[in-house]
Amino acid sequence: MTSHGETDPTRRVIALFGPPGAGKGTQAELSVARYGLVHLATGNLLRNEIARGTELGRNAESIIKSGNLVPDDVVEVMMRDKIAEGLAERGRVLLDGYPRTLSQADHLEEFLESQLGHGLDLLIFMDVADEVIMQRLLGRLICRNCGAIYHQQKHPPRQGGVCDRCGGPVVRRSDDTRDSVRERLDVYRRQTMPILERFAGQERFALIDADGEPDEVDQRVDSRLAPLMTDGS
Repeated sequence: MTSHGETDPTRRVIALFGPPGAGKGTQAELSVARYGLVHLATGNLLRNEIARGTELGRNAESIIKSGNLVPDDVVEVMMRDKIAEGLAERGRVLLDGYPRTLSQADHLEEFLESQLGHGLDLLIFMDVADEVIMQRLLGRLICRNCGAIYHQQKHPPRQGGVCDRCGGPVVRRSDDTRDSVRERLDVYRRQTMPILERFAGQERFALIDADGEPDEVDQRVDSRLAPLMTDGS
């Protein structure tokens, strides 16, 4: 067993980072299926809390609908617990949509140092233009049960309103409106883009062009992810 502060080369924490609509969820599904990673999507975890009607969920719901971010301290505690569980379960965790602020990034790095002896192994930044994001999000559909992602024009479910995977209801997210997307992009630039400046230029930072078909983007991401998954395993 590895003690706190001692580097364990078999345990990995990778973060998918980028604006809303960059394709983080789709890419995460592909990478998780390929490598058996524990997938921790901040948005999905918060929506689960909302669906369960927990105190955290009730507080988060109005904030998310307005296009703003849930306070750092709430997200940090939730993610710390989930990351620890994921590392204990499989040893390799993929973060989807976290960290979103510099405070979250600092907290995450400190927590991983205590658990693994080092910070994030890899931060993948999925870059895409605003006009592409708007097209993607205004047509996006999501399964309320399992979180599977669809698109009204490009990838609708086989049966209208029913998830191909689990049979759950497929709906539009309440915050996938033109005004909300604009607000989320503005919040992203103000609060999340500084993380790019923090990690840019480091060996563990990967800038990926996320404009293209899912299989094309997947190949670009996997060119950086695959060496990390085989190293030390």
